[in-house]
Amino acid sequence: MVEYTPSKDASLGLILRLNYLWTVVDNFSMKEGHRYYKNWDVSLDTIYRSLLFRNKMKIQKDKNGNVLKVNLSREDTQIHKILSKNINECRINFNKRPTVRTRASWYNAISKKDVWIRKLMMDLRLYLKQIKESPGTALFGGKE
Repeated sequence: MVEYTPSKDASLGLILRLNYLWTVVDNFSMKEGHRYYKNWDVSLDTIYRSLLFRNKMKIQKDKNGNVLKVNLSREDTQIHKILSKNINECRINFNKRPTVRTRASWYNAISKKDVWIRKLMMDLRLYLKQIKESPGTALFGGKE
């Protein structure tokens, strides 16, 4: 039997997974109508969970060493919680009173979470590197 050892770093798998998930997110974010907002938000949460692998978890144990509670740590989890709460409040407001204004608030709340997760990926260096000097810029006037 031949043993296979990947020649590329295992993080390539994560990047490919995230790339696929962003395709799903973008698909839902561009669909017309609020009925896709929940799918957009759930897809964003899937990406967020995929990014948590670097975060340590707080494990609370009793005096016998039994695990009592497990919590996520870091500022990112607090931000995610606030953004998700805002989205939920906007969804509830829209369901109570479906107006253009409440729909726009819901859309903007999800958009804010979307942008924050993209920034988080950039901070984690999981986005492709942006360069100012590239052959692709020649089409738009050369070097930036």
